[in-house]
Amino acid sequence: MIGRRRPATARHASGATLAEVLISMMILGIGVVSLASLFPVGMLSSVRATKLTHATMLRDNCEAILDVMPDVIHDPDRDGNYIEHNFSIYAVDPYGYVRIQDNQGNPAPFGPLPRFHAGFNNETLALSLVGLPDSWSDYEGTARTELMALQSDRVKVSSKFNLIDVQQDLLTSSVRVFLVDPGGQQSRVRTVTGVQPANGIITWAANQPVPPSAISRLSEVRVERQEIKYTWMLTVRKPYFTNGLARATVDVIVFFKRPLSIFNELTYPATLGDGADNAPGVAGVNDNAAGQADDASERGWPGSDDRRTMRVSYAEGETKPNLRRGTFLFDPDNGQWYRIEQVLATFSTEDTNGNGQLDPGEDLNGNQSIDTSEDVNGNGGLDPGEDLNGNGIIDGVGSAAVQVDRDIMSRGVRVMAPQGIVSVFPLGTK
Repeated sequence: MIGRRRPATARHASGATLAEVLISMMILGIGVVSLASLFPVGMLSSVRATKLTHATMLRDNCEAILDVMPDVIHDPDRDGNYIEHNFSIYAVDPYGYVRIQDNQGNPAPFGPLPRFHAGFNNETLALSLVGLPDSWSDYEGTARTELMALQSDRVKVSSKFNLIDVQQDLLTSSVRVFLVDPGGQQSRVRTVTGVQPANGIITWAANQPVPPSAISRLSEVRVERQEIKYTWMLTVRKPYFTNGLARATVDVIVFFKRPLSIFNELTYPATLGDGADNAPGVAGVNDNAAGQADDASERGWPGSDDRRTMRVSYAEGETKPNLRRGTFLFDPDNGQWYRIEQVLATFSTEDTNGNGQLDPGEDLNGNQSIDTSEDVNGNGGLDPGEDLNGNGIIDGVGSAAVQVDRDIMSRGVRVMAPQGIVSVFPLGTK
């Protein structure tokens, strides 16, 4: 009888050792972590792209409006005088004019500049001009509510839906109602004109009736309020011109959820910086053939990178400026906007180059320590230029050096750093 071959037993089969399993898990973990790190970057890029898309749409809307209504620029106070604003810098900002007030409750200027309403001097008018209207949100996060009864110009909703909020929003914004067929065959949208919270009734204009053929099909309701997230304002520069209307150079600034406060429009002392190489003039070169190489007298020397940097100062107790990569600075004295490309360094007062030590000429009061006070000469009093926030008190002070996207036009003495800006679009001359 022919014998049978015995199958291989388990003791002859090869397998992975514990060390091999651990190494494989480590390699897999590194790959997973690397991939996971891409998701937040992708999300941020997507959000940024969405904001820029909406900002570009609003910029195009703004330019079309200005082409049809040039008086928005040239007669921003609507007094019929077209030449009084020649040789001036000002802001056309209807929404800011309505919403931002000074300490006395009056419309506040835009920093040191006059702010005009261009004839759109209430919130509804202002938002109709400067807002992007395609922003709607539903109430309480609930997309739909039950439809109890429907007529041509009104609908009764479930008592669970809070119409008191809708009634309040009607005072300041637009509200619309969606009447929906659950089967997806049809829907109707109407602008809400009134509500009766006690009865659960929502009404709209009688000249926009729901057709009788649709009434039996529509059985769900969604109510949305208009939430204007994107708005624009203008900064305008006009040259000296005595013979009629001067051409205006216009920038449109697009905001996302703009902070409507005077504290978002503060001005801060600013001076020309020392460039990304942290040396006045061309690094290592005695540009003016006087004194030492890279001394303060060479700051801003032609051919150096100084004119793309500035140093912004702020006092203790004052709202700190919004200094981050990608944010914008405004020079109100020259009407120029700059985008921050990089924050180079932050400083205390005497450590002007930020190297953490006192170099020649930095120890202003001779105490051999880096001081952080407005009293930069150490005489115990506030001398001209030392009281940065104007409160009459010797405060601590900080500053930061930033690199911007283009050459700074002039040395300047102050900048603004508003938050909420998506982008600044130059529109050229108008």
